[in-house]
Amino acid sequence: MTDKTGKSILIMEDEDATRSILSEAMKNAGFNVFTSPRVDAQCIDILVNKKIDLMLLDLGLFSFDSAQIIKFLHTQKVAANIPIIIISGKPVAEIEKSAKEIHARDWATKPFKIEEVLAKVHKILG
Repeated sequence: MTDKTGKSILIMEDEDATRSILSEAMKNAGFNVFTSPRVDAQCIDILVNKKIDLMLLDLGLFSFDSAQIIKFLHTQKVAANIPIIIISGKPVAEIEKSAKEIHARDWATKPFKIEEVLAKVHKILG
């Protein structure tokens, strides 16, 4: 995989198909991509040991409340400065509320158009 942009994205998504679509699109756009189907030790390791420039975050990661986890990571300075784009199938009002709570930079609803997500990523990362 060629890293053309010098930027890394962490995709935190539990749905295999969605994670695969996002991963391939980001790789094809030249980003270095890390993925995690859940917030666990491996995910935390990526956040601590890799330079992550942006997170694509599914609000409904299995039984986890991702917003609470991201708030915790922010307080621990692990992910405090990493921009977040929420990807969610939840109602828009709920996404907007969560976006404010975790200071997400943007969001997209499922089903999404990959071009829309890529435009949001490029807008944030330049």
